[in-house]
Amino acid sequence: MNRSSTRARSLRTAAVAVAASVLLTAAFAPALFGANAKPAAGNKGGGGSGGPISQAMKQAFKGDNSAVKKITGGKGTKADADLLTKAVAAMSNAKPPKGDADDWKQRTDALAKAMAQINKGDKAGVDALSTAANCKECHNLHKGE
Repeated sequence: MNRSSTRARSLRTAAVAVAASVLLTAAFAPALFGANAKPAAGNKGGGGSGGPISQAMKQAFKGDNSAVKKITGGKGTKADADLLTKAVAAMSNAKPPKGDADDWKQRTDALAKAMAQINKGDKAGVDALSTAANCKECHNLHKGE
């Protein structure tokens, strides 16, 4: 087998793993992130008080002791990785409060891919997560009022 076919098979395997991870975690995300919670009045997207994006931010991204900070700082646990994986799945299934939907998909897909790498034990996933979890850039483009 030549090198390019091995690489192509590896890429296909990684893509299937990412897709499976997102689909599996999306099945559990509504229960974890308040699918039955009533969104705030006037909330059109997934952000805002009570929306899936807001819940994911509060539970996995916000603060110095958040799952994303622990993982990118090299101190994350399996529980942190599980929480962040579920949060990313919830966010990827939500509509951003503002901005381009295709850009939102690219950003959440990058987060999901990084988490898939981390969940497989691939240390490169931590670097990918550090790059993908660019709070300021994403908030400038997608965070609602």
